Amino acid sequence: MSEGVAGRLLHVANNIEAWDVRLSTSLLDSVSLTSQQWTQFFDSLDDWSVTLTEAVKNIGSAVVDSSQKKTGSGSDMWVVSLSLVMLVSSCVHLSSSLEVGCI
Repeated sequence: MSEGVAGRLLHVANNIEAWDVRLSTSLLDSVSLTSQQWTQFFDSLDDWSVTLTEAVKNIGSAVVDSSQKKTGSGSDMWVVSLSLVMLVSSCVHLSSSLEVGCI
């Protein structure tokens, strides 16, 4: 996973999307997730929380590489903004899947 804000946001968005697919497939096939899968899902929620907290701490600086940081530029902010849009979209889709599953 990238150390930068965008990398962290994309990491979370990709994981949310993967869980959305698993949950949607489970609902469509009327197959319940196993206890182990639910445990993995809730562990993922903790991971997402930590990852997003780290991303928020890094807003305003862009990571060039592991040892060098620079002040964020306009293009860096565009990447972060796009990543946030993708993350919110993934969250909305995942929450829709969970609501359907609760009915």
